[in-house]
Amino acid sequence: MTVDEFVVGATHIDDSDARLVWGSWSSMHRQGAADVVRRSDRANATSRLTFTGTAVSWMTSMGPGQGRAAVVIDGNQMQTVDNYAAAFSPHTARTFGGLASGVHTIKVVVLGQHNVNSLGSTIVSDGFSLH
Repeated sequence: MTVDEFVVGATHIDDSDARLVWGSWSSMHRQGAADVVRRSDRANATSRLTFTGTAVSWMTSMGPGQGRAAVVIDGNQMQTVDNYAAAFSPHTARTFGGLASGVHTIKVVVLGQHNVNSLGSTIVSDGFSLH
């Protein structure tokens, strides 16, 4: 038996959910998991979700071939994340909280850049969790 994920206290929006808008991402089977995720190494590739809540977690992966992405909420760049890690970690949550209660839009933008130690600029997305 393979378990893809557990979600407690949140609503998970999987990468296949019709509410997500993808630009220049492809589907792939993720190493170490049974599910299909999205990946891109193209600069300016975006994923976008409009949601209601006060916090959101972007579900991604870290590893030796991962790159950098910008996370934008409601038009404001919240963080540039570096998903490089020496060892592969298929389940990484990047959480952004403290949002006013209401409707928000989160956008992940692939930068096409990477850490000097990384072997590539790939960004993996497995959807979002709303809190």
